[in-house]
Amino acid sequence: MIFTCFIGNISYAFRDDYYPGEVPKIVREMQMVLHNIIVKAPKYNGNTLYRFTKPGDKTDFKIGEIYQPLHSLTTTTEDWKQNKSDVYIIKTLPKNETQAHNLYVIYNQGNENQVNFLEGTSFKITDIEQIEDTTYKRI
Repeated sequence: MIFTCFIGNISYAFRDDYYPGEVPKIVREMQMVLHNIIVKAPKYNGNTLYRFTKPGDKTDFKIGEIYQPLHSLTTTTEDWKQNKSDVYIIKTLPKNETQAHNLYVIYNQGNENQVNFLEGTSFKITDIEQIEDTTYKRI
């Protein structure tokens, strides 16, 4: 049930930054169950993942900055080239070192090829470029 909620339309409920003040105990328990699901999924064995940002996602980065979200970062294997938001382009570590797990092998919602990073994973910002003819960036 936790997995269904997460991949469904209430994934925001698993994010610490959704709650003003202290995160409710029940949310911590939900996050723990989600972590146990993610860690059991096969590790991602590719090179590049994409995160098309949503409201609340950090986008005001500086090159060289380390970003460590407090939640499980959701990404996809597909570059949808939609140019409707900022996009994180993530170059992954080798399979034996990565914190990225293929959730789409458990359930592939709409062929999204969802890959999630374990909460607390660190990302180094190496480049930021403007997406041509838009107000959005590739990070």
